[in-house]
Amino acid sequence: MKAIKLLIAIALIISFTGCGTLLNLGEKESAPFGGVVIDSKIIAEGVPATPACWIVNIDVASFWPLALIDLPLSLVGDTLTLPIAVSRTNSIQGQQANR
Repeated sequence: MKAIKLLIAIALIISFTGCGTLLNLGEKESAPFGGVVIDSKIIAEGVPATPACWIVNIDVASFWPLALIDLPLSLVGDTLTLPIAVSRTNSIQGQQANR
């Protein structure tokens, strides 16, 4: 029973971590450390709701406590996904240079 509770707790923690990183990687033009930037904007001033938000007409600035918790987790996630973000950035810049 304790093992099941531990697995559920781990699954919940993993599912709620690195949201900024996931939002960054979901964008067509993901930027290196974009998850940290997204969390920083929410903490500093809030950002307007975008189509990426899962609830329409949400006040994103009210989520600053969650963004504060997510910031170090997004830093780890952004570091792990840095090669993906850099390759996307380079390919987009290469496409724009060929135009």
